[in-house]
Amino acid sequence: MIRRTIGNEYWLFTQTDHAHWAGEVARHIGNDRFAPATREAALTGCAQHDAGWPIHDDSPRINAKHQPMDVFEIPPSLGFEIWSESSKRAAAIDPYAGLLVSLHGIAISVFASTDVAESHGKFTDDPAYRFELNKFQHAQVELQESLRTRLALRNDLPRQGGLSLNSDDPHERELLFNFRILQATDRLNLCALSEQCPFDTMELLPHPQSDAITIDIERVGDFKLIVDPWPFTESRFSVPIRYRKIPRIDYTDDAHLRHEYASAGVETVEPLLSPKG
Repeated sequence: MIRRTIGNEYWLFTQTDHAHWAGEVARHIGNDRFAPATREAALTGCAQHDAGWPIHDDSPRINAKHQPMDVFEIPPSLGFEIWSESSKRAAAIDPYAGLLVSLHGIAISVFASTDVAESHGKFTDDPAYRFELNKFQHAQVELQESLRTRLALRNDLPRQGGLSLNSDDPHERELLFNFRILQATDRLNLCALSEQCPFDTMELLPHPQSDAITIDIERVGDFKLIVDPWPFTESRFSVPIRYRKIPRIDYTDDAHLRHEYASAGVETVEPLLSPKG
């Protein structure tokens, strides 16, 4: 769930809708400088990268401040459960999509557990948590090896976070290329919808054999992003996303929030992506 405060309301976006938005935006990537995703399964991975989030979003919870819990506030135990389920559900649709989603889960677990977690609720260094983290990552490595075998990808290359970052193997370069698209579109949506834009850059490979390029992200309106350099086909475009709005009040407990959320109608907003200048 992404929580956005607008006046006296909370606008709540499910992670499922967030991921579907990312998948649609990924379809717009491609111009004379940036190549599009190399296969349909990569776009499926973008659209399914948070497939396990209904575990929370179908029954949302409150945080310690009695607000709807935001994606950046989830406790580790819930995060591991959701990320594991996301990989499982995506792999059931397509093994390549499942591999991308599993890579995303490991990347999030690293992001949330190290000093790079600028805007994520910092996960604890408690030994019990570290044990659960290691167990989660080990299970994802096993899943990735199984999916790699199904996809006829190599399992004998050195990998970091599931990726062979320095390999010249064309299939590994393609995987990294498509994974950066998933990460980039995920960041774009979080920047468009979150209370504060949590990132100011993203990375894309212009082509599978290219080095990564850093792309700047700037939010210049409530739901408008400037992206530079511009990786998309159109000169500017928007993709609608659904949300529910509820009163900006202190919720007494989860049941109170869930009742208000279930009673809210579904509306749409259209975040706009534009090039610089």
